Amino acid sequence: GLEVSVIIMTGQGTIHRAVQAMKDGAVDFLLKPIDPKDVERVVRRTLDQVHLRRENLRLQKALKEVQDRLLLEMQQELRIAHDMQMGLMPQESPAIPGFEIAGTCLPAAEVGGDYFNYIWLDKRRTRLWFLVADVSGKGMGAATVTMRFNEVLRYETRGRDAPCEVLRGLDGALRGRIGAATFVTCCIGVLDVPGRSVRVASAAHPCAVHCAGRDRTVRKVEASGLPMVMSLPEGVG
Repeated sequence: GLEVSVIIMTGQGTIHRAVQAMKDGAVDFLLKPIDPKDVERVVRRTLDQVHLRRENLRLQKALKEVQDRLLLEMQQELRIAHDMQMGLMPQESPAIPGFEIAGTCLPAAEVGGDYFNYIWLDKRRTRLWFLVADVSGKGMGAATVTMRFNEVLRYETRGRDAPCEVLRGLDGALRGRIGAATFVTCCIGVLDVPGRSVRVASAAHPCAVHCAGRDRTVRKVEASGLPMVMSLPEGVG
């Protein structure tokens, strides 16, 4: 709409009226007799204020457009990163006669340090690695470490039968490749399909739970260990 600036000129002005006029939106208040130079000065100052307001609005609009564009680009990049991270994890669970296996990942943010996977040790599919892991922190930093974790996982599980040995291999492979303040917790197990047994090891991850359907009991599977790439202070151990 039309922008209006009001300058009041009066021969019956008082301090109270001047204050009230300014409160009601007047930009200035002149008392008669009026010097033309004062009128010119007030008009120039008013025009300068109008120009500054218009320039400020233009800059605010331009800034908002840039912010909106950057936000959209960031959201698109986060979505791509989210899809990449979710693509690292299984899209379906292994189908093994006599076993029911299921897993899913629902990250609290677009990307983060959540991870799980299944890996067969042999072509006959008699032994299955399964694991869950969590990288400290959130966002792209944690997601980047998760991708590195995924890179070394298959190599470290190759030819190994003991979960604790896999954790040691992962720990050694990650040291020096991630930030000093970052660590990874992990619970890893191997399912012996013919023997119908499971071995589990943990690197400070929340414990596994064993539910026995035969006698309807539930117990924690105690497995302790330090988070990967985290070392005890000297003298502690």
